[in-house]
Amino acid sequence: MKLGTAELFRIAITIAFLVAVIMLTKPCSQAVSTFVVGFGSGSGSGSAKGSGSGSAKIDPYERLTPGMTEQQVKDAIERSKAKNAALAGSGAGSGSGSNALAPAMNPAMRRPAPAPAPSANP
Repeated sequence: MKLGTAELFRIAITIAFLVAVIMLTKPCSQAVSTFVVGFGSGSGSGSAKGSGSGSAKIDPYERLTPGMTEQQVKDAIERSKAKNAALAGSGAGSGSGSNALAPAMNPAMRRPAPAPAPSANP
């Protein structure tokens, strides 16, 4: 079997690519793993270890369930406002307590209803 220079060149390039893939797999997989795991830490720095200050994080959200009464929903909203105000007061949160709520629950952030279309009858 006789191979020309073009075939030998293609074989050499293919072998070089295979060696490069094998050599680069481990560092690339470690970098991707570090990147993906960094999202779950919540610290923003990419490390899973805490700052060591001993401060507990306050969850500004309240869970609303379908079986809640209107009074329970109002109480949960008030608790959420109080938590957001505490976070804003400590400088850890962003926004004020009333504006931190979702737009659907905050009347100040709701879009106005569209104007009714003019009637077509003269």
